[in-house]
Order: sequence, then C-alpha cells, then structure tokens
Amino acid sequence: MRLVVAAHGTRQLLGNAVASIIAKRAGRVLAMESKAAYVELCEPLLTDVLADGQRSVVVPLLLSTGYHIKVDLPQAAEGLPVTMGRALGPDALLASAQVSRLVAAGVSPGQPVVLVAAGSNDPDARADIAAAGRLLEEAWGGPVRVATVSGSGAPAIDEVVRPGDAVSPYLLAPGFFSDMVRARAEAAGAETVADVIGPHPDVVELVVRRAPPFSPRRAPRRPADPLVEPPEPLGGGVSRPTRFHRRSTGLCWSRHARPQAASRLDQRGLSGRVVGVDADVAVGEVAAVDREPTRCDAEVDLDRDLVARQISRQIRQ
Repeated sequence: MRLVVAAHGTRQLLGNAVASIIAKRAGRVLAMESKAAYVELCEPLLTDVLADGQRSVVVPLLLSTGYHIKVDLPQAAEGLPVTMGRALGPDALLASAQVSRLVAAGVSPGQPVVLVAAGSNDPDARADIAAAGRLLEEAWGGPVRVATVSGSGAPAIDEVVRPGDAVSPYLLAPGFFSDMVRARAEAAGAETVADVIGPHPDVVELVVRRAPPFSPRRAPRRPADPLVEPPEPLGGGVSRPTRFHRRSTGLCWSRHARPQAASRLDQRGLSGRVVGVDADVAVGEVAAVDREPTRCDAEVDLDRDLVARQISRQIRQ
C-alpha cells in the first residue's frame, strides 16, 4: 500500500514542490511509501502513477469539492485498486494553518481578514469555500469575509477588500492564482497579503488523518524540516552561499548554481521547459513556464545536512 497525494499541478516549479514536500513528510509519519502526482500541467500525472496497478490510497490536495474531485480523480482510479479520499478542505486544520500564515505576516489579532479562494461554478465547491471562511473566522477570532478570483457565488477581490484589510489566500501552493490574488489585493488597498497555506505541519497532519486506516502504522513524528531562504536573483551564474532559516511559506528555496548551470538554465528556458532538480540546481529553481506537463517528481529533500553537503560539493567543484 502506498500514499499518493494528488495536487492540481501548476507551471511553477515551486508550486509543484509543495505536493512533493507534503507527500514526503506524510510518508515519514505514516512509515509508508508516498508519492506526489498531479491532475494536469505537471508530471507525473495521477493517471500515469495509478496505471501501474499498485494498491494506493489517494489523498487529494484540493481544497473544495469541484470538477476534479467529482470527475477527474474518479476517472483516474476507475477499475484500479485505489481508495480515493475526499477534498482536503474545508477543515479546521487548514484554518489553523491560515492563522499561522497571517501571524507570520504580521497581521494583528482581530484585524479584518479576507479569505480569497480560486473560485468555482460548482455549487458544492462554493459551499466549501463559504465553510472555509466560517472556519477561518472561528480560528482567527475576528471578522472574515470571502472573495474569489473567478467563478460564481462569491464577490471578486476588488469588491470585498478594503484599505487596511489583511488577505489570506485559500490556496495550497504558489502559482498563477496566488500571483493574481496578491496583485489584485494590493491594488484594492490590502495592508498585508499572507503566504499561501503551503506544506504547513497542519496540512501534513490532515493528510495523515485522511490516510488511515489504510496505512500500515504511524511512525513517531519528526521535527519540522529546516527550510532555506529564497536567494536574491543571481545574474550571469554568479554563485552565492545560501543562508538557512525558517520561512513561513514552508517552501524550500535553495540555489547555488555555477556559471555552466546557469547557461543550461538559459538553454532550457528557451525551449520553454521548467527545469527540474539536478546536480547543479537544488530544489526551488524556476527557469521558465511550459505549455506541456513538466517533470516534477524529483526528490525533494529538505534535510539541512544534505543540502549543506550539496552546496559544499558544488563550491569545491
């Protein structure tokens, strides 16, 4: 039996890394094989992962019950030894993670918050988004209003956000929608836009809870992995050491590229493909967008010592 976390997929490598991190951390807790897969835009696609016929429990990293939950995921698992879970949200653990992101962004307790979701035309998804707003209001202890980027059933960002508001993206990973949320919220006068939910420990815990009773056993929980600071853009392949610290996003940004690595990034970028992890570019490097699914199943290891060894090896070379 293995755990498969199924994310939507994005053309941004950092966004896809969120699913890989969650899969790895949940697999450690459950002491079982784990893998990230994607509905679209990124490989490995869920259909390809499940096609090998291995017994799997699929936990969708989707925050509402929309088309993907109702159609795409059941079709991918049809006729296969797969136990398919429901949408990840709404859930109090997600609201708890959102509160953590708001606090990390410096939002004052009780400050008005606008929860912004991607949106949907599906009535069940719209109900889920409304429920997520109520859960966040309860967890935050202050007024929470709801807006969406698209879809029906909820007003748009510029209709809801007022000057001085804080915005909590109801999004699991960075990508097209998170960029749009930030741009529109800031244009509407938002004082603060918190990070996306990301691979927060509460999200990992929620995935772990959704996996039983299909997992063989639950291993002792490990401390949260150290994270890496996003580096400043480097021009011409100039190397710069990476400083470790913990970021509220929970993402791993690590880069120590040599000039020849940067050259390869440029060449791959011209071809329109997102660059994956290789010996020269550690987790978190984005080169370009892709019109086809891009490979996203490279190992994402956030262990401090391993990353430090990788950087040291690159310096010596």
